[in-house]
Amino acid sequence: CSTASMGILMAEEVEKRHLRDKIVLKKLIMGSERSSDAQRNKMWADYYILEILNPETLQPVPPGEIGEMVITTLRKEAAPLVRYRTRDLTKLIPKRCSCGSILPMHDRLLGRSDDMFIIRAVNIYPGQIDHILSNTKGVGSEYQIHLDRKEDGKDYMTIKVERTEGGNSAEDPALAKAIEEEIKKQILVSGKVEIVHYGTLPRSERKSKRVFDNRGI
Repeated sequence: CSTASMGILMAEEVEKRHLRDKIVLKKLIMGSERSSDAQRNKMWADYYILEILNPETLQPVPPGEIGEMVITTLRKEAAPLVRYRTRDLTKLIPKRCSCGSILPMHDRLLGRSDDMFIIRAVNIYPGQIDHILSNTKGVGSEYQIHLDRKEDGKDYMTIKVERTEGGNSAEDPALAKAIEEEIKKQILVSGKVEIVHYGTLPRSERKSKRVFDNRGI
């Protein structure tokens, strides 16, 4: 049993040590999340009330906006949950599923509300950065977000992300610019992107630390 980051770490070690063809697995139990539109996460609305709330104000956010998943059970008797805060971030998908189901859908989990940070009056979740990077060719799975306050009194965000193993360093400037533009487009805040060599950023068998806030130091 492992976290996602630990699974990636083990996979990298297997490749590094050339063990892919030497490992004989006796048993493998895996969990996955469906990605097609017809199989996205559906909510059994006759068993649960799912609310997507602003994690600070606890007020509902409009459909399509990211918020914290809050659950109320309708059939659980012994220990019912009433507006249970999961701290998981997601958003409601306003359209009906293409499979014909009338059950409401929510998007994949985008991160944790307690990981949120604020820069230049914008609430940002690491999952938003993760989503952009995971859809960008040429970068790996490891990244760090550094927040600094400069002498001008303004806050600045730097994202360090690894190049894919065997990637061409000559493509770094164009890759960094493309990520910066996507961050500005999706999150509405500017950030500097630094592409670093594969294996530069530390790995952890636990949840990888993504945000390094140096503004109070």
